[in-house]
Amino acid sequence: MKIHPIVFAGLLGATALSATGAQAQTTAACTGEVVTLRILRTPGNYPYPKPMEAWQKDNPCVKFEVNEVPFPQLADTISVQAASSNPPDIIVYDGPNTQSYAAAGILLPITKYLPKGWDDDILPATKAEHSYNGEVYSPGIEQTTVAMYYNKKLVEAAGIKPPQTLADAWTWPQALEAFKKCQQGPVGAATVWGLGPTRFGNGQPGLVYQDLTYQRSNGDPKAAPTSSAYKTYWAFAPDGKTAEGYLNTPEAVEALKFYQSMFNAEGVAPKVGIPNAFFDAKACFYIDTPAAGNALIKDPKIEWGITPCPISRPRSCTPARPPSVRRPAPSIRKSPPSSWSTCRSANMPL
Repeated sequence: MKIHPIVFAGLLGATALSATGAQAQTTAACTGEVVTLRILRTPGNYPYPKPMEAWQKDNPCVKFEVNEVPFPQLADTISVQAASSNPPDIIVYDGPNTQSYAAAGILLPITKYLPKGWDDDILPATKAEHSYNGEVYSPGIEQTTVAMYYNKKLVEAAGIKPPQTLADAWTWPQALEAFKKCQQGPVGAATVWGLGPTRFGNGQPGLVYQDLTYQRSNGDPKAAPTSSAYKTYWAFAPDGKTAEGYLNTPEAVEALKFYQSMFNAEGVAPKVGIPNAFFDAKACFYIDTPAAGNALIKDPKIEWGITPCPISRPRSCTPARPPSVRRPAPSIRKSPPSSWSTCRSANMPL
């Protein structure tokens, strides 16, 4: 199978609520040859229309064709299209895939297109995540984190006041009591769930992207590096080659048993996926990235708020999740300078 190298983008936000078809933007007057840059992304993600339109004013011979697929289908779509005779020029993808894509020959490096000092304000871990064999393959947009969203109407009706600062963040047992108090219907078969299911994958429990938060929050990054509490927080050995003694510490096991109880004994979260449960007011609380907030702002079906993710050890640590860095990057298949210039412009804050 022939792989056509593409310089990809990292994913901003995690999922899409629905899929849309291809969209084509028109260009201004052009006196030369028209170049079409094809973009593959999940709905509503970078690059955004306004920066693209602004860039086209100075580059009237370039037009864009945008194709969107739901997040669960993104990785498969990338694999298929990368091996085709006409792969996309700009792709938005999940940041942790950078090195595997580069190693597979799917990506092209963008190091020589990056301006001097571009990494002055970037965390070393972010740059490392998007580098492979000394080359950079995406500059990244952000490191996303998770927060706990809540339905204001449902929560207020239950007399619950979610904390608004990290200092006041709930512990997981406190959060569980809030889930139980807000839930409507029988345990395990609620009409409104205390905690909504993830939008990622098939919506079932166990997604590391989100659910590793539970066991890591039972650790402590300030503890001695040799302690099990410290290893629980980091989840993997520093060399990234082993999870033994990190994912199975006493603290991690304790947290996982609590996590298990929410779906079984406590029955405050569903075992099966329920598409858009939180967005359809079928759940009181919900854990997600800033992408969920963007979706709620775009389509405000409910009145909502956010509260810090609960922790297991009060004030000993803040919850964390696996890193995912995002930013569009171009293919060098057609016009590398045009593609890269587009991506730099498309990611300017608005």
